[in-house]
Amino acid sequence: MTNAPANQNAWKKHAADALAGTGVQASRPVHSNQTAPALVAESLRRHEGRLSVDGALMVETGVHTGRSVQDKFVADEPSVTNDIWWGKINQKMPIERFNAFKGRVQAYLQGQELFTQDLYAGADP
Repeated sequence: MTNAPANQNAWKKHAADALAGTGVQASRPVHSNQTAPALVAESLRRHEGRLSVDGALMVETGVHTGRSVQDKFVADEPSVTNDIWWGKINQKMPIERFNAFKGRVQAYLQGQELFTQDLYAGADP
């Protein structure tokens, strides 16, 4: 017999660690730092994709698969405002608008099953 409260506390601790610093409180388990094979297996289990003849994962992404260059916004706050090349590519977003958008995203993520990955971007972690 398993100890249900202990198991529930374990996933909540894991979820809190995986989401630390995001402002999101998980209401469901969080899958963090899964390997590529584990992610492929989960996708297949959920019927979200299928394998090609060569073993690559294939999924249907719908009509909007790319990111428009005109859809790039950077929160304009004092610590970065002088370091950004503002223009058509890097568009300013007022910090108040960013905070409102961030709050909406955090609220949406509260009830979702989440997959997280600890990664670095750029030349200097």
